[in-house]
Amino acid sequence: LHSFPTRRSSDLIVAQVKALAKFLLKGIALLLTLLILLYAAFKLWEYQTIESKRAENVALQNRLKNQFEDLTRDQASYIPLMVGTSSLDYVQRGNGEIIFSYLLGSNYKLYQELMQDSGQIIYVGKQILGSGCKKQGCSDGEAAFVIDPESSKYYAAISHEGKVEYYGIEDGAVAPAAFQQWHGSQTPEGAK
Repeated sequence: LHSFPTRRSSDLIVAQVKALAKFLLKGIALLLTLLILLYAAFKLWEYQTIESKRAENVALQNRLKNQFEDLTRDQASYIPLMVGTSSLDYVQRGNGEIIFSYLLGSNYKLYQELMQDSGQIIYVGKQILGSGCKKQGCSDGEAAFVIDPESSKYYAAISHEGKVEYYGIEDGAVAPAAFQQWHGSQTPEGAK
């Protein structure tokens, strides 16, 4: 008789442990489900943030491209009046700075350094050429630009560390003829 109530109390304890275990498992499952939902919500928010920033960057790039195209059209119409002036002054002043910083991107500062000892802007056929080299060291690097007033196209080139990089020239296209006077018959190594 004495073992019967003990068995009953042990059954009661086992039942309580099982109930507690079920409760804990349900709690853990609920917590895991909540964590998974929170993680999914965070990833969705992160994706939307990245896409929003990407869309803003695309819109900004389109605005800059449109501004660049508008400025090049306007500037190309009066560039013939600049023939005989300093190439560096043209690159650094007003809209020229905006045009060349857009065209050259992160290489704009290098371009300015390589244009410090600049020559005059000249006609080469129907195109206009401006060029210069590094102050007190033309062998260290050179830079040039070509403007085609008829098409309102701007091109730039940097000769630095033994290679020439062209900007504004589409892949596979030939460098404008005016660059020949600046740097001979150098073949373009890179177009950007």
